[in-house]
Amino acid sequence: DTEEASVRSNAAHGVTRFVARVARSFSQDDSAQMKGEEESRALAAVLVSVVLPAVRFALASRSEEVRAEFVSVLRVAVRECAAFVPQLADLLPLEQMGDEESNFFYNVVHIQVHRRLRAMRRLRAALPVAELKDGAHTVDEQMDVDDEQMDAEADADQMDVETVVQPERSVFRPSPANIRGLLVPLLEHWALAEDSAAANADLINEAVQTVGALGALMPWSHYYAALRRYLSLASKSSAMEKRSTRLVVALLDTFHFDVRLVPVDPAGRPLAPLSDSSTEAERIHAALLSFVLPALRKRLAETTEENMPLRAPLALALVRLLTSLPQPTIDAQLPGVLTAICHMLRARAQSARNATRDTLIRILKFLGPQYLGFLVKELDTSLARGPQRHILSYTVYTLLKELAPHVEVGQIDYAVDPLVRILVEDVFGNVGVEKDTEDWVGKAKEARVHHAPDCFEILAATCSLDVLPQLLAPLRAVLAETDTPKRTKAADGVLRAISLGLNRNKRYDAPAVLTFCHSVVSQHVQLAQKTAKDTQQERMQAERLKRLQPSADDEVTVHMRRSSVMAKRNYLQANAHRLVEFGLGVVYYGLKRNRFDSADAHVLGMLDPFVDLTGDALYSRYDSLITLACKTWTLLVRLPLPSVAAGIPAVVKRLFAIFRNAASTNSDMVQNCFKLLASLLRSAHAEKQGDAGSSKALLDQDQLRDLIDFIRPDIEEPERQATAFNLVRAILS
Repeated sequence: DTEEASVRSNAAHGVTRFVARVARSFSQDDSAQMKGEEESRALAAVLVSVVLPAVRFALASRSEEVRAEFVSVLRVAVRECAAFVPQLADLLPLEQMGDEESNFFYNVVHIQVHRRLRAMRRLRAALPVAELKDGAHTVDEQMDVDDEQMDAEADADQMDVETVVQPERSVFRPSPANIRGLLVPLLEHWALAEDSAAANADLINEAVQTVGALGALMPWSHYYAALRRYLSLASKSSAMEKRSTRLVVALLDTFHFDVRLVPVDPAGRPLAPLSDSSTEAERIHAALLSFVLPALRKRLAETTEENMPLRAPLALALVRLLTSLPQPTIDAQLPGVLTAICHMLRARAQSARNATRDTLIRILKFLGPQYLGFLVKELDTSLARGPQRHILSYTVYTLLKELAPHVEVGQIDYAVDPLVRILVEDVFGNVGVEKDTEDWVGKAKEARVHHAPDCFEILAATCSLDVLPQLLAPLRAVLAETDTPKRTKAADGVLRAISLGLNRNKRYDAPAVLTFCHSVVSQHVQLAQKTAKDTQQERMQAERLKRLQPSADDEVTVHMRRSSVMAKRNYLQANAHRLVEFGLGVVYYGLKRNRFDSADAHVLGMLDPFVDLTGDALYSRYDSLITLACKTWTLLVRLPLPSVAAGIPAVVKRLFAIFRNAASTNSDMVQNCFKLLASLLRSAHAEKQGDAGSSKALLDQDQLRDLIDFIRPDIEEPERQATAFNLVRAILS
């Protein structure tokens, strides 16, 4: 009776009196028990055949008051009769969790919400499988289950719940009958609640997770029936679809049946039809192929932008389920699922794309880096036009960012080529041009920021050193095609990112890094020394040779400045210093962070050629390269390298040429030149240059006089005094 509280309470009291009478009939002494044995069996039969079925039926009632009364009856029955009635014995740990504050039956229908939450959490903690598979809770949280928010008191209660110290865990393995007939119906009321009074977001979360945890203990028949039921409920309404989808995801996350050894053909289909002799694993595999997988894939295929945030988590559950199947079935089914998810990123709604992208990240984390290449390929194919390219580059960035902490160096080397093509297009292609226009900045979140340099940094940090040329080759090609400020500035940013990522690489191998840097610097350092006049003359000469020659029979020859006639300009000479700066920068930061072992003769032998290369860089016409060369030489001069002593005179001569040509000593280049000269004067290599064993012999009287004139203004400037006094001390020492 949902209306008369007194009638309902008295009826429940009468049933509990009957339960107490059943318990007393089993607790009599031996003589009385012999006389009342037949009565005890009759009373127990009534309890099992009448009372317990009524309790199971009532726990599915929509009335909270009715459920509460029958839960109290069930509590008394478990406490009093569990020792005599086998159907209730497995529920006794729920009654004996401790005092009344921790009793499951008392708290699960308590008027205070936080007590119900605590009861569900204690139930999950007592199960043999207390934790869902990794990521299941995250999937639950990402789905918006209700628009109602808890009030301030409930929030305080929730904070109190999370700090509860769990009691000592007892073993609790409920029977399949009690899971299906008692626990799941009681929890389903909150998990599938439609009315606003019962649709509390925290209750829904806890109920869904608890049903999922109980699913790990269900036999296949009960598990399959629950899965079919929840899938069928999804078509009733949008509100019901939210809740039923959560339950489907929770159940699939706790799929615990081993079907990996089922014999299948290369296409993943069973080798033989089901028969009476088929094993349970074969029957489960057949049911999954015939109903569960097609139903889930159909729901993904019918996804629209409105329900995409809701259905996207189904993809993760489907992938988890597929990985529990035989390998041929995985190979046949998984690519289609991943392709469907990639196609979902075409959605116009930002929320839909965000939900899909989050699901894709979780799928990649679950599957591992071996599927990154396939996902990148499918994303590149699915997002092929216009604004979709912005979505592609941003999605690649999020995938790399989230996957990087979970991969070992070299695991994604195979995917570098397609990744670099996408990233280069994002920086230097039409996608990069569109990002810089005002029309695109406000259109989509993905088009607002350049993340390609961050991706290059991640690749340099997670890939093996063997693929570094693959990262650098497209940048060299870009620098050979243009010298516009925007593109060269973008190239500088990418090169800087690669350098930073390389220094964070966990498998930083000094010989391999030095070999790579020597190759880059030696190829371009001579080009970096050419002046603009030299470059222009070579370009004009190439154009003259490329033009079509006039015919001897023609009186007048008109040369049209067509692309087929004009020579294609090569800007590599104008941009070579950027590649030299990259190579020297890697060496400089390696020296600064002690990545090179100065006690290793092999490493010192590989560092020695950089003495001459760095000295050549001092003759560059670019201040930034000269500054970096000075910094690098300052560190190299501290090492026992044979070439340092021989190169000091040329370096000193070049430094004084820089001083004389500098407009002032205020620039960063001149200040670093002063620091290098001070290091040279103090170094042990300088003693080899002087006739009298003095480092001052490096400088003649004219040079000393000029040097004093150079640094005199700095002595009066507080910001530059430190460098000037350091140089003076080096001269006087």
